[in-house]
Amino acid sequence: MENVCVITDFEEIATTRKFEQVATPGGLEGYSIFLGGNFIFIQNPKHMTIRFHLPNFTSQMNPDMIHTWIERIKRLYPNF
Repeated sequence: MENVCVITDFEEIATTRKFEQVATPGGLEGYSIFLGGNFIFIQNPKHMTIRFHLPNFTSQMNPDMIHTWIERIKRLYPNF
């Protein structure tokens, strides 16, 4: 996970660009996951959004990867 940042205007960005929303795995109700270019966006139930990218990322994600990302984000940003 590289280049992690908090996005404060994701809704505005999402209206001008096309992001692919992917299914949210069980146990993460309220979270939304979007893909856009080389970036992954994860929005929590409070509508806070984190953007990051992974080296050699492919769109082949699985629920375990998403859970791992969110746990890591919560360690970096406890209020997330």
